[in-house]
Amino acid sequence: MRLLGIILIGTAVILSQDDTVDSVEIHSCDNPLLVMKNSDENRPLKIKEFIPYMIATIKCRFSDRGKAKAKSKEKRNKKLAYDKGYQFNSFSSSCAYCAAYMVVVFYFSSIF
Repeated sequence: MRLLGIILIGTAVILSQDDTVDSVEIHSCDNPLLVMKNSDENRPLKIKEFIPYMIATIKCRFSDRGKAKAKSKEKRNKKLAYDKGYQFNSFSSSCAYCAAYMVVVFYFSSIF
């Protein structure tokens, strides 16, 4: 009897849904979670938001628009790395100057 009631209620719910409603489908790259994470505030995700965020990220990555966005981001990162490659920063500059100084000192010590 309970099983019959559950089946009737489930069937009624499924059949009562309207198929003619025109719903606007949001592109996976326009997901509100992705927009929120790419904005300036960039707040941490809640546990409930993490799985939908990962699904939206994967769907966006496989779409044409997501591939184009990833390609432009990759170009920008390469250009930024190329521009920063000419500069010595922190440890790399200290190490390079120290190594150059040691080469010069050992060279002069071998001559004299």
